[in-house]
Amino acid sequence: MKTAREYVEEMIRYKKSLGYSESTYRVLRNNFVPYVEAGNADGTITEGLLDSWCLRRKSENDNGYIRRMSAIRSFINYLDARGEYSYGFDEYAIPRSGRRYTPYIFSDAELLELFRAADRTSPIKRSPLRHEVIRTIYRLIYFCGLRPTEGRLLFREDVNTDEGTLLIRKNKARRERLIPMSEDVCEMCRDYQHILRQVYPESRYFFPGSDGKAYSAEWLQVNLKKLWKTAHPESRARVRVYDLRHKFATVSLMRLIDSGTDINSAFPYLSAYMGHSEYQHTLYYIHLLPRRLAESDKINLSCFESYIPEVPTIEEE
Repeated sequence: MKTAREYVEEMIRYKKSLGYSESTYRVLRNNFVPYVEAGNADGTITEGLLDSWCLRRKSENDNGYIRRMSAIRSFINYLDARGEYSYGFDEYAIPRSGRRYTPYIFSDAELLELFRAADRTSPIKRSPLRHEVIRTIYRLIYFCGLRPTEGRLLFREDVNTDEGTLLIRKNKARRERLIPMSEDVCEMCRDYQHILRQVYPESRYFFPGSDGKAYSAEWLQVNLKKLWKTAHPESRARVRVYDLRHKFATVSLMRLIDSGTDINSAFPYLSAYMGHSEYQHTLYYIHLLPRRLAESDKINLSCFESYIPEVPTIEEE
């Protein structure tokens, strides 16, 4: 049997070859390997060492624990894929987080008012395209089911209104994908492109700020909250940009169910469209369906129950 250090180094090389960042797995090299070597003279992994590593430390905050568990989960899956998973260890018993967030699913009326608020955004001299970005970017994220990062980091050439496609260059799985746009969304992007060429003809990004760089994730979230407050001043809901993607997924599932489409056959297509690296990430959205649909005979939950994950607590970004 190889040592923990040998396995970890092999996994890091493999992950890097797929385009993942080495820093994601640094905790394994810098912390897990020394932990195993201190607990076992020959440096090999035992079930007891794995169990004790996964215990939460008294001084550990939520984010630190999440990062440590995420890395060890990837490592266990790697060993499993190699056929060397021999510790009798249930990786699904590893807690995914100490903090839970329930996505807010916008109603159609709420979204309409949100977009109307975006349309009323006033131009400002120091950032002449800002109001057009606000009118466009949130709609694009919703109607195409994008991750917020995927929307704000689009390059100009990624938006092909002639072919009606978006090129998504980078996501969690570090895979590119080409997704179609509806004609209405294409037309919206054409109108925006025309203004973009006039204001920032040399811009590399599709949604540039006044400095020519892409807007930050914080900017995107802050302005969504402002729009929400304008559209729904009495609401106490905590909304995130990512909730637009959740809304897209649940609406897509509801349309498939209402149309009588075989969900077993449709799930892989929706998963690929949304850029999920694992099938179960798409199955998660069954949790967010209205009860009348989630419990209908159109969804055979017995086919999915071993795959549907617990409600995730940190968004995939």
